[in-house]
Amino acid sequence: MNNFSLRTSKKKLFIILVMCFISAYSFCQNYYYVSFTDKNNVEFNPYQYFDKKAIERRLMNNVSLFDYVDMPVNQNYINQIEVLSSDYVGESRWFNMVMISASNENIEIIRNFPFVKNIEIVSEKNNLLPTNIRENQTSEILEEVKIRLSPQILRMGAEYFEDKKIDGKGIRIAVFDGGFPDVEKHEAFKHLRDNNQIIKTWNFPGKKENVYGWDSHGTEVLSCIAGIKTDTVGNQTKLGMATGAEFLLARTEINSEPRKEEFWWLQAVEWADKNGADIINSSLGYGIQRYNYSDMDGKTSLVARAANLAASKGILVCNAAGNEGSTKNWMKIITPADADSVLTVGGIQASLTNYKKIYFSSYGPTADGRLKPNVVAFGHAEVAKPKRNPNSYTYVDGTSFSSPLTAGFAACALQTNPKLTAMQLKQEIEKSADLYPYFDYALGYGVPQAKYFVNKENKNDNHNKSFEISQSDEKIQIYLVSPKDTIVKSPQLLFFNIQNENGTLSNYSQIDVNLSYAKNLYPVLDATYNEIHSYSNGKIIEISKKGLNENQILNVFYQNYYESYHLNSEKTVSDTTFSKNIKDYRIIIPPIVDVKKQEKNISKWGYNAKHYMTGYVAYSMFIPILFEEKNDFPFIYQKSYDFDFGIRYKYNICKWYALGANLEFGISKYSLEKDFIDLYPIMFFPGYRYSDIDIKNKLILNNFNLEFFQRFSILNCCSIGSMYLDLGIYGTVTVANKFRQKIYLEADDIKIEKTGRLNMEKLSYGVKARFGYSFVAVYGQFRLSKNDNENYSYHVSFPRFSVGVELSIPIRY
Repeated sequence: MNNFSLRTSKKKLFIILVMCFISAYSFCQNYYYVSFTDKNNVEFNPYQYFDKKAIERRLMNNVSLFDYVDMPVNQNYINQIEVLSSDYVGESRWFNMVMISASNENIEIIRNFPFVKNIEIVSEKNNLLPTNIRENQTSEILEEVKIRLSPQILRMGAEYFEDKKIDGKGIRIAVFDGGFPDVEKHEAFKHLRDNNQIIKTWNFPGKKENVYGWDSHGTEVLSCIAGIKTDTVGNQTKLGMATGAEFLLARTEINSEPRKEEFWWLQAVEWADKNGADIINSSLGYGIQRYNYSDMDGKTSLVARAANLAASKGILVCNAAGNEGSTKNWMKIITPADADSVLTVGGIQASLTNYKKIYFSSYGPTADGRLKPNVVAFGHAEVAKPKRNPNSYTYVDGTSFSSPLTAGFAACALQTNPKLTAMQLKQEIEKSADLYPYFDYALGYGVPQAKYFVNKENKNDNHNKSFEISQSDEKIQIYLVSPKDTIVKSPQLLFFNIQNENGTLSNYSQIDVNLSYAKNLYPVLDATYNEIHSYSNGKIIEISKKGLNENQILNVFYQNYYESYHLNSEKTVSDTTFSKNIKDYRIIIPPIVDVKKQEKNISKWGYNAKHYMTGYVAYSMFIPILFEEKNDFPFIYQKSYDFDFGIRYKYNICKWYALGANLEFGISKYSLEKDFIDLYPIMFFPGYRYSDIDIKNKLILNNFNLEFFQRFSILNCCSIGSMYLDLGIYGTVTVANKFRQKIYLEADDIKIEKTGRLNMEKLSYGVKARFGYSFVAVYGQFRLSKNDNENYSYHVSFPRFSVGVELSIPIRY
């Protein structure tokens, strides 16, 4: 390669790097919500705007057809804003605002418009893990129905709906997701296509009707609401309950635009309301990537406010609780699952008999102490598999699938009583759950049951007492007894919580009393158990009163019997009907979920948490620049490089800004031109031409580097990374150097090698910029200080500019 082509290629690389940083800067342009003062001079005819079903739903829920929030945004306001916007995302009637991206200068112009009320800057998604599932047990009632029912809906008593031919007919469900590939051709949805049950579709990112592509998540979710699986011999199995419902499909998510997704979600809610949705399923949510846990109060996020407004208009919103239960730096629910009016759905393991929270399902409560999740369903589901064989199926994990299972259930429940308002439907679903009125922050009220709606079962009529509660000064005792007409099954689960005066929980637990030891079925840190005496014909659950007070309430649920016990009760051990048999009872001291301790144990370490530490490796090349110092013996740039490995600490100040430091050890290797041979006098080689002598000069430096940087997060896209721009300064200490020269006389096969050290500047400093996505980054650094060697008659100056690639170690805390 000649010097011209080398320098040309280096210049091109330099230009590309500069363009990368320019593009990164362009990404940094903020997005804003611009809200208006009024809706003057607009026209609105609800009978032309709303679908017929939307009008029926509003009348049923006593919602005005001439609600101010439904009136359109003033088009003249929109036009003036759009002219000054670099990106116009769209408008919201309900919030009387638009979402835009604009320069700082134009934002100031917009701020001064008399019709602008407020400008809010927009601050900056759950892995699905396909797994194998063992064959689940089947219900005896399966033989009585005409179509098979999947275990994921049998757990909710789907056979009762099926027996009454209740399938969600007449109910309209809107589904928000990232795309619905193959829904237009997969056999699981043939009945929806044949009966024209997909009423409307809209792609909000693309601003078009086509939603049949992109993320397969939506297809999987829809199959949990209304999918029907057909096997090779023609047998059909329902994957979801609402196979007769109508559907509105909305694409609201794309991977690269998280700042717009909440606004698209809001627009989709308004669209669903306009088009007559009774129920919305949202297997989406936003948490640590753009919010703090204190924001999970049902009031802060745009989507939580939109969800509550939807409920006020008669729409039940079902939302996944989130998959953060095993994420130690969050653990709690996400938004809009935090909204008060949302039916928040957590996940349990796929079993018809057991009752274990699935490990990743997010815990409640909300940041302001409200009960969440409301109910639970399977967090492991069989779904239609798109983008492969159009008739294939798979298993997936996530509360993303608990929510649509419940949304399909809700449609069937509403079909049994279409006069229910959205909030009444939510309350009835909670009452139908198999633990109600018991609740906790892992399971809510339990799994909704179809029998409640079909048989109008009053669960509180059960007077078959299965335990008795007493207390002493130091402990509370729960005496267990199996009623005579009860068939003992394994496991036998007892649930209890300690409720504060304000309704929040301080502790809760779940115990399988049939095991030979007390076992806590919640995955909680620092859980312990103990057992005393031997088992004879009964059991005692013993709870220490340490840390409790007389104003609290003990709530217990066991074998479909529920009791609330006030700790200021005067009932003692001697008052119980079981006291004479205490010596025959096995005493179990159970592990308890301490809510405050659980929240205290939420880690402050993680990529999006307060602190983050990781390791990395980096490789860079040196680039010649126009104002490089003159070298008596130039470097061979294409053979010179730097390799570093180090550790990084980052302190997140807010969601888009962090400070950090890097400490690294580096090895720099430089190749010098052939003429650099007089550092060590070389003998004269008689009979050789200079061109016959092959000379290789290497200079190796060992360095310690310390960098301080500030990070600007452009897009937070996942739990282990984001798109970001780092700007920082660095200092380098050279701790060792070695010069090595090899001379090779090809004709006589003679090799001569000599090594030595240079006296050179040991300290240097400069500036550094890094542009990355997740754990991969490109960077450039420029040395500001002098760093050369002038101990001889010649001058050697080290390259000032380098560009490289960095690979971080993706660590999940």
